Amino acid sequence: MPVKKYTSKDGRFTIEIDEDKCIAAGECVNSCPVSLYEIIDSKSNPVRIDDCTECCVCVEVCPTGAIKHSSCPK
Repeated sequence: MPVKKYTSKDGRFTIEIDEDKCIAAGECVNSCPVSLYEIIDSKSNPVRIDDCTECCVCVEVCPTGAIKHSSCPK
């Protein structure tokens, strides 16, 4: 599966989900303070990307490192 790239409407940041690494553990869903993520077809999806506060929690809690956020150092 590919790496899916999502861009905020204002183009300020991007989130990439490596679908080969994503195991749908749900840590991003459970940890995101603005409920940005949903598990769809057994993969994480940032369905409300424009609500993102760029806190980087999703990157930090993903057990497989499947999430990359352009605003986060990891």
